[in-house]
Amino acid sequence: LGLYTLGITIASTLAGVSILGLEAAMERYLPQALSRGDEARVLGLLQVGLVVPLLLSGVAAILLFLFAGFVAGSLLRNPEAMSVLRWISVSIPLIVLGRMLMSSARGFKRMHYQVVAESLTFNLCRVGLTLGFLAMGYGVAGALLAYTLSWIVADVMLFFLLNRLFPLRRPMRAGKRNTREVLAFSAPVCLSLIVRRLRGDLQILLLTAITSLAAVGIYSAALRIQMVGSVLLLAASTVAKPMISELHHQGAKARLGSLYKTLTRWSLSLLLPYFVTMLLFAGPILALFGEEFEAGEPIVVILSVGSIVAAGTGLSGAMI
Repeated sequence: LGLYTLGITIASTLAGVSILGLEAAMERYLPQALSRGDEARVLGLLQVGLVVPLLLSGVAAILLFLFAGFVAGSLLRNPEAMSVLRWISVSIPLIVLGRMLMSSARGFKRMHYQVVAESLTFNLCRVGLTLGFLAMGYGVAGALLAYTLSWIVADVMLFFLLNRLFPLRRPMRAGKRNTREVLAFSAPVCLSLIVRRLRGDLQILLLTAITSLAAVGIYSAALRIQMVGSVLLLAASTVAKPMISELHHQGAKARLGSLYKTLTRWSLSLLLPYFVTMLLFAGPILALFGEEFEAGEPIVVILSVGSIVAAGTGLSGAMI
């Protein structure tokens, strides 16, 4: 579990850096261009949002593959992780493509595309392929291969759905690419988005460098349990961002305030019972994975308290 978590964490971290905050840019500018019926601007936004992160992620994947030995031995102090890093490097552009396609779909206000492609297709493929490869004795390599193949399936589905919504086979010159404006918006929020999205991943990388893979596995299990309750808050933020962008563009401040209050109230009301349960029964829940995982009880408690505070502040980050 430790090696597998490490591989996925590094791929996710490099993918998040490669995106450069352009997910937020897609969710901001696509609704505005669509409301004006400006197809040239829509195409240009898609070109910038897909091509730039893909190029950066390709560079990141090549560098990780070439320097896997150095990263594993000198930075992570775990030479056996070298093969894992080389396996997982292939998935970095696939993760980036999937995330940018999902953010584009959210810009089109097609939230169900992400549900179908990621929540259902990706996760079902990942579980099924992982179990199959493990049954065949492929171990960690099989689990990482299942992860990569699942992203391929999800990316193909997302591309098909987005192309059906807005045909992408158009001349490159037909797009009105406001690259400077898009990057000027995404640059200030890039660091904030990376830290917020990858904070758990960065913690895992630090733990890998200073402790054992067994401890990384325990922390990963505790983190995943806590993240189950955060799905609702993430879903509310995902749904609200295009609406916030459009209302702000229209200058409808009263409706913005009403939307913020409603989503905050519902998120806190629904999340509070889950996290209170985690505070009271973290130990027994972790014990379901094995007695050794009970050591992660303080982690679940601390993370749950933080999540309650986050739910209480609502969608302040999305509003800003």
